[in-house]
Amino acid sequence: MAKMKLYYSPGSPFARKVRVLAIESKLDKKMEMVNVALTPVAPNADVDKHNPVGKIPVLSVKGIDLFDSPVICEYLDSQHKGRKLLARKGRDRWVALRQQAMADGLLDAALLARYEGALRPEDKRWSDWNSGQMKKVAHVLDQL
Repeated sequence: MAKMKLYYSPGSPFARKVRVLAIESKLDKKMEMVNVALTPVAPNADVDKHNPVGKIPVLSVKGIDLFDSPVICEYLDSQHKGRKLLARKGRDRWVALRQQAMADGLLDAALLARYEGALRPEDKRWSDWNSGQMKKVAHVLDQL
């Protein structure tokens, strides 16, 4: 039985980020993967039990539920003996955290734009909202 249980969806970019770190650190072998379906308008009761915000990914480990991909990635990177994937100190750490925040902001904006086009009823869609989210994506890409 796996010591860790990861609630994820293959379509979630945040879950993919966690899964990449798990694979790179070889911790995926110690993880039970639980593929769940959810959207902001169709929550998942199992996920809600583990994350009060009702979002994935969620990592259940040692009697605690960790959520939000940066938190899960920090935990996983602290649990393996190989080369650390996240900088631990100094300027490199702050640069890495800044890059992670930019990437997560890009993903948030892209998802919000996607939800606007895919989940919101057509007569309620707001093109300025979508444009504003895509400007965020473009600004982050320009920075990178």
